[in-house]
Amino acid sequence: MTTTAAPLLEQVAPGVLRVSEHAAPAMLDHMIEAIARLDGDPQLDGPGNDIARVDQLTLLERLKAATAAAQARITQAFEQSQLSRQRDAADEARAAGLEAKAERIERDLGRGIGDQVALARGCSTSLGSRHLGFAKAMAEMPHTHDLLTRGQISEWVATLLVKETAILKFKDRAAVDQSLCATTVDTKTGEVFSPEVLGLTPRRAGDRARALGNELDPKAAVRRAAKSAQQRRVTIRPTPNTMTYVTGLLPVAKGVSVYANLKASAEAIKAGGDLRTINQLMADLFVERLTGQKSAELVPVEVGLVMTPDTLLGFSDRPARMNDGMPVPAQTARDLANQPGAPVWLRRIFTDPVTGVATDRDPRRRRHTEADKAFIRDRDQECRMPGCERLIDDIDHPVRHADGGESTRVNGQGLCEGHNLAKEAPEWRTRVSDPRPGGHEVEFITPTGHVYRSKAPPALPPDAERADLPPPA
Repeated sequence: MTTTAAPLLEQVAPGVLRVSEHAAPAMLDHMIEAIARLDGDPQLDGPGNDIARVDQLTLLERLKAATAAAQARITQAFEQSQLSRQRDAADEARAAGLEAKAERIERDLGRGIGDQVALARGCSTSLGSRHLGFAKAMAEMPHTHDLLTRGQISEWVATLLVKETAILKFKDRAAVDQSLCATTVDTKTGEVFSPEVLGLTPRRAGDRARALGNELDPKAAVRRAAKSAQQRRVTIRPTPNTMTYVTGLLPVAKGVSVYANLKASAEAIKAGGDLRTINQLMADLFVERLTGQKSAELVPVEVGLVMTPDTLLGFSDRPARMNDGMPVPAQTARDLANQPGAPVWLRRIFTDPVTGVATDRDPRRRRHTEADKAFIRDRDQECRMPGCERLIDDIDHPVRHADGGESTRVNGQGLCEGHNLAKEAPEWRTRVSDPRPGGHEVEFITPTGHVYRSKAPPALPPDAERADLPPPA
């Protein structure tokens, strides 16, 4: 028996061809295999080969841009299809007499689409939402999209053009797109002029788009500043060597005021003979003023550390972990637990001896009465949605309580607020695929039927000395 491969191209209109949906996956797989074989031929030397290598780098960069354009087109089509399915779900609910459900679906129309894009692309939800926004913008900026499709501008340049025109009305955004990215022809001489953006660096392309936008809509800059002020926030991000960034995004006047105040105070203390550097003094003042402590070294610490008893007592140097997932050297963990003059509270967490996954928790911890919620937070560490690195906001039931799901540690998972809402969109399902304490796994099933699995991370790195033991029953 022989099979016939799906045709690569199909005609959708007279003279108009497109890649067949059935052939596209196989074609892309072949492209990936071919690209994987490109290695620059390290055994071959000579000027001719280097010329070929540079040409390959240029073509691969164009391919990246063309791929980004294709992803934008596919993402836009996916969104339109998903919106249609959600509207149909609302109509079906209304026809069944479920008016409240229909209204909820219509109110949250579009929920979960960016999350599906993020899962498909293996990125965070916030980045998936930006990809979705980029795709919708490309539909409004056809000349930018055309240059990206042909690999003449990079995805980064296109992203900057989208960002700098986001505040504009549709007609003004289209005008910027036309001015920067369209090929023009002199009607008198017939001379063809390349798009202006091709002669600009990424930063200058963004600056030019912003300037054109301000000319077309002088109030755009005011709206942009007002929108930015609404996005002020404080974030935290761990860095290596048990350090962390605490970042405040503030209006420029307030940010400059904060920095100037810290610096002036640090310089005054330094002038009094303090041995710390200006940077160290500013960092310590930052902590002291925000916490109200007299010394940055004596901040009350609720030690969210996961470590073995041997590590705590000094019998082992197995690393510990902070409650945000950041590894901590054993001695640093012991120092935190024993710093003089600062009140410290400890909590006990039991981990699987082989996998390192949290398996039980002693509920004896200050101010915590909901032991299961606390245990799940320790076990999951961050949002369980694959690709998401946000902190846990909500403890969720994989099998909904309304569907008979029990409020147990097995039927529990930590999610960020966004993903807890996203999984309530029509046709989303979740289930526990592995209930074992040492290997807790949840499956997320999206409206398209794709399955994404999330296994609880180890609370501590697996013990290499016991890795040959059988898994827990």
